Amino acid sequence: MRALRCVEYGSPEGLAFAAVPAPEPAADEVLVEVRCCAVSFFDTLFIQGLYQIKPPVPFIPGAEVAGVVAEVGADAADRFRPGDRVIALSWTGGLAERVCVGVGELVRLPETVGFDAGAAMVMAYGTAALALDTEARLQAGETVLVLGGGGGVGGAAIDIAKARGATVIAAASGAAKVALCRDLGADHMIDYGSEDLKTAIRERFGSVDVVCDPLGGAFTEAALRCIAKGGRHLIIGFAAGEIPRIPMNLPLLKQARIVGVDWGDFSRRDPAASAARNAELMVEVEAGRLTPRAGRCYPFADAPRAFRDIIDRAAVGRSVVWID
Repeated sequence: MRALRCVEYGSPEGLAFAAVPAPEPAADEVLVEVRCCAVSFFDTLFIQGLYQIKPPVPFIPGAEVAGVVAEVGADAADRFRPGDRVIALSWTGGLAERVCVGVGELVRLPETVGFDAGAAMVMAYGTAALALDTEARLQAGETVLVLGGGGGVGGAAIDIAKARGATVIAAASGAAKVALCRDLGADHMIDYGSEDLKTAIRERFGSVDVVCDPLGGAFTEAALRCIAKGGRHLIIGFAAGEIPRIPMNLPLLKQARIVGVDWGDFSRRDPAASAARNAELMVEVEAGRLTPRAGRCYPFADAPRAFRDIIDRAAVGRSVVWID
């Protein structure tokens, strides 16, 4: 089968296509014919050897897949059968024609949801739901500031927060990303490429109850300074490229909680719970309460470009690679 391999840690330009043997499922695994594989900031860290977990090279990147079951292991036959449409967290191996995934990490994909949208929701919606539903316990009527609203997790956070009845302020950089935030249903937009984030929030909204923060950098302190008493600041990642150093008098004075949200660790420790959460989210998708979508879609031959666009912060929405 054809696969994209990371033969040594480094830039996307070092990724190379190769013909490799197709994997065979173990007893508790399912072999999936991959239709789409999402690419995220997480994947760019993987290929550069910058994530806390470093898969040995060479490896096939790609953590979030949507496709069709091709073969099932003996212990998985009572749950899935060939032809079933599924999404799955594979961690690696997704940028290939086929990948084996543990049966506990698969979720059924309804016929009404495209493969591109299915792949786009695996990690982003799981992360946003863990942050907003579990850690923040978001309530209807609260105000949520979503940083990086034009990215994958940010877009999912907008969708989920609106479904929970919150007012959403989406912050993004550039006209295209701001327009995406509007299309996703955000109530208010801030372009932090041309506006000062703290000033815009204070002058236009006063304060916010919850901050969804996958960016880090200077944006974290600016947002925390605008949080309401008893607010919750959700630290999800550092896509801006810098880990912030926060003056710790701010959470004291605000009586706010700063909460780390590590969906990856949650999924590794309890893959069944992670898959169950995504299955619950899929029910909401079927009911029309949530609307996952892909941003730019790339043909398989252009997969390295998806990594480069994310690193260069040129990606808008979720980047998805069509394998077939």
